[in-house]
Amino acid sequence: MICRANPYTGRTTPNKVWTNWAATVSRTLQRHDEPCTLADLVEVVALGSSAGQELHALGSGWAFEDAAASQHRMVDLNELSDRLTDVVHGQSSACTDDWRARQANPGSERRLQHFQAGVTIAGLNTALDALGLAMPTLGGANGQTLAGAISTSTHGADLDLPPLPDLVRAIHLVTHGGQELWLERRSDPITRDDRLRPILSCPDVEILRDDGVFDAALVSVGRFGVIYSVVIEVRRRFRLAEAVSPAPSLQVLDLLQVGVQSGLFLDLLLPVLTPPPPTHPADATGPPRAVELIFNSQKTDSCYVRRRWITSDAAVRGTAGTDSFLCDRSSAVRILEVAATALDAQALLIGTILPADAAALRQRALALRAQAADPDLIGGDALASALNAVWASLSITFLGHRIDLAGQIPRLVDMALAEYFKDGLVVGRVGPSYLVMSGTQSGCYKASSIEMVFPRRLAQLPRPSAPAPRPRTHIPASGLHLRPVLGRFQRHAVHAHVDSTRAVSIECASIRGLEGNEAWMSLVEQLGIAFGGRPHWGQTNTLTKDQVDQLYGSRVTAWREALVAVCGVDATFSNNYTRQRGLEPMDLFRHVVATKKDSEGAITHLCGNAGGWGRVSAQVATKHIESGAVTYYTQVDGQLAKVHVVRHGGTTYLRTDPDITMANNLDRLPDC
Repeated sequence: MICRANPYTGRTTPNKVWTNWAATVSRTLQRHDEPCTLADLVEVVALGSSAGQELHALGSGWAFEDAAASQHRMVDLNELSDRLTDVVHGQSSACTDDWRARQANPGSERRLQHFQAGVTIAGLNTALDALGLAMPTLGGANGQTLAGAISTSTHGADLDLPPLPDLVRAIHLVTHGGQELWLERRSDPITRDDRLRPILSCPDVEILRDDGVFDAALVSVGRFGVIYSVVIEVRRRFRLAEAVSPAPSLQVLDLLQVGVQSGLFLDLLLPVLTPPPPTHPADATGPPRAVELIFNSQKTDSCYVRRRWITSDAAVRGTAGTDSFLCDRSSAVRILEVAATALDAQALLIGTILPADAAALRQRALALRAQAADPDLIGGDALASALNAVWASLSITFLGHRIDLAGQIPRLVDMALAEYFKDGLVVGRVGPSYLVMSGTQSGCYKASSIEMVFPRRLAQLPRPSAPAPRPRTHIPASGLHLRPVLGRFQRHAVHAHVDSTRAVSIECASIRGLEGNEAWMSLVEQLGIAFGGRPHWGQTNTLTKDQVDQLYGSRVTAWREALVAVCGVDATFSNNYTRQRGLEPMDLFRHVVATKKDSEGAITHLCGNAGGWGRVSAQVATKHIESGAVTYYTQVDGQLAKVHVVRHGGTTYLRTDPDITMANNLDRLPDC
């Protein structure tokens, strides 16, 4: 029996207009639910399920696509953002003996923390810092909720650290019908049933330890249900130093290419980079912890290389936020004046020959200066306006030649990037790890971006080439961020970006409001897929089911099977995003060729052929069968027998149909 709210203490708003953070998706919601407690959340999910309504969790709305959107109900986790102390803290915690010892040791580097899933990454960082702890790795933004960052597999630029989902050790999920589910890995549990059961507030929470189901539920874009809380593995607080070095693009790409082909990866590139500034901490030396290469699509002869090291330096420099330029008014005014001055100068040159065109140039310059007077102006919007004004002017020709404004485009973009990286270039950035990695929580500026992740073995890297600056067909002024990262991506059945342990992430981020952005992002996605890349689930991602099947192969099949184990064929958490990409259950038929038995002969696992569907626990197979989405069968000497679930005397077990032979019985099959 589920544990519903009595009474419901949350808020429900009918017919609410919702827009995601990037302002790319907007919906009028039949119901916008804001539960304040776990029981409230169970109540909302139970109501939605019983009414046959589509329901999806809403974090910060950080995803660029409609991943969080729902036709009927959206469950806002804003009120569920607290740190929880009952499961993993104290002498009576639910932890295993090993984890109890680690938690009690003040010097332990590995620690567990339990948070409600609606906490933002910024809020999580602040809470951990107050405890003397920190996230081992982070992405470059911090406005996402913890659940959202995990569910889309957010990652950072750290060379030897996995993406955020690999920091999760347990999930408390509310799934179809309001059923609560506590998920862990069977291979590496952090709690014991006899200790966990008394702590959980609802006696009917199902505890499931299964590696496949756990890994699939981690990166599931909300399709498995609503995440109430997660247990994450963190570390002791640490500090980082960051330096940015300019470098010639072709040399960087050549060294990276040879490094990839030879297996040396970054070993050839790092030694030739210019050293950090004199203010760089003395102990921040040796191989960097993180590396990121940033290319300017409008100035292809140079790039920036960002590196980070752990340091004990107590200084704090340049940690106001990596988006400070994009949000800064003074920088915005300078950019608009540079563009307006260039337009005026060109108008003066052609005024007597092309008076109408000269007037148009002066009008654009006036519009830019008028925008500069806006007290709410920020750098990102100013850069978009300046670039669009210059691009619009490139259509002016005299005697078959375009007027001489094309050089202003790379100048403006390079000016913006130099401003963006000025702290790292001039004095370096030093401070608490989370401030250096993800900045402060400003969120004032929203870019357009797509991120493709490639296997490190990628033999050919795309080379930058000079763009043709034609109106409406130009390559927008974007930054290409190349991040070599470690990722045990093979664990996560759907978001398995690569099949090896290392990957290269290439993110194309463009200023919002530039003409041609959508076409540019679409082209990047098409080219990325052609090169074997997989688009990030939380950024621009227009994959279809066929493309998902092609890119992820058997891994997405395993993910769908795990979905069936949790939700059966229930469609409560289905939405347009999951349906378009085929992240839905499918009818499956599985031939059981072997079984695993315990010491008393009870069936614990069903096994398929080598290279087929592998091994499934009896607990998961029971869910599959009872949902009707998977049919298991045996076949020996041509005699086929279907596997059924039998419940008798409080015991649940699996059994084949009775027939004329015992050879196809589960207990007679070979061991696996």
